[in-house]
Amino acid sequence: MSRLIACSVLAAVAATALLPARAQTAAPDPGAILAAARSAAGPAPPAQNLEVGGAFRMQPQAGGRQMQGKLVLRFLAPRRYQRSLSMRLPFGQIRTIQTLDGDTVWMHVQHPAFGGRFMAFRRGGRHMTAAEREQLRQRMQARQKRLLLAQWARGELEFFLQPPPGATLRYAGLAKAPNGVTADMVAVSDPAWGAHAGPVTLFVDTRSHRLLMMSYQGFAPRVFSAARFGPPRRRPGRFAVGRPPRPKPRTVFAHFTHWRKIQGHWLPMEITRSANGKTFAEWDIQTVRFNSPKLTARVFQKP
Repeated sequence: MSRLIACSVLAAVAATALLPARAQTAAPDPGAILAAARSAAGPAPPAQNLEVGGAFRMQPQAGGRQMQGKLVLRFLAPRRYQRSLSMRLPFGQIRTIQTLDGDTVWMHVQHPAFGGRFMAFRRGGRHMTAAEREQLRQRMQARQKRLLLAQWARGELEFFLQPPPGATLRYAGLAKAPNGVTADMVAVSDPAWGAHAGPVTLFVDTRSHRLLMMSYQGFAPRVFSAARFGPPRRRPGRFAVGRPPRPKPRTVFAHFTHWRKIQGHWLPMEITRSANGKTFAEWDIQTVRFNSPKLTARVFQKP
C-alpha cells in the first residue's frame, strides 16, 4: 500500500508537470513525430504479434480495499485484441476476458462462487418483451465494441506507436516540464470510439523520441455503497434497489517508465494510470512474448 501511495504522488506530479507551452510558428507533422518515435523504439515485430502480462494493482478512487491480480494483453494483426484480467477480490477471484476479433466482440466473466458463471442482478420493474431484450442486447454489444476498439487503439499506440487505420492525427502543441524536458503532443482521434471518447494525446520526448505519457477520456474504478444508490423501491412480492449513478468519463493519464530493450524493441515495463491527481492502477509487466506460435487467430475466437 505504501508503494501505491508513493506512485500516486509521482503520478500526480507527472500529470501536472507537462503543461502546454507557447504555440509554435509552424506546426510539425504529427505523422513524422510518431515515425521518429517508432524508429527510436526499434524495429516493430512482424505482424505485430505480441503478448504482455504481469502483476496488476487497482485502488478505487472513492475508497475501498486495494485489489491485486494479473493482467495479460494480446495483440495479433489485423485488429485482434484480448484483455484477460484475473483479480483477487474479498469474496473470491474473478476473471474477465474481453476480446476483439475483427468486427466481432465477446466477453466472458468467470467466478467460482457462481459456478463459473457471472451473476447479474436486474433492477425491478416490468418484464421486457422479446423485441426490447433484443434492442438492449444490440445496444450493449455496440457499446462494448466501441470500448474495445478504444482499448485496442490505445494498446497499439502504447506498445507499437501505431495509430489505427482511419484515425486522424493532429499536432496539439509543445509541452514543457519544470525539469526542462519538452514533449510534442500528438492527438489521435477516431469516430469508431464513440462521440464521447475524445482524442488520445501522446506526449513524445523531443530529444529521445520516447513516449512519456498518454492522456485520454476513460473511467476510474469506484466502489459503490448503499448510500450512493438511489432510494429503494418496494413492489408487491419483490424488492429492488435504486439505480447506481452513471459513471462519467474523466481525463486519465498513463505514465510509461522502466523501459527495457527486448528483442531489439524498447518497451515500458511499468505503466501507471491516474485521474484527478491520484493513481488508481499499476501494471508491472513481467513477461513479453513476440511472435509466439501459440498466439494464433484461434485464441481470439469465441468459445
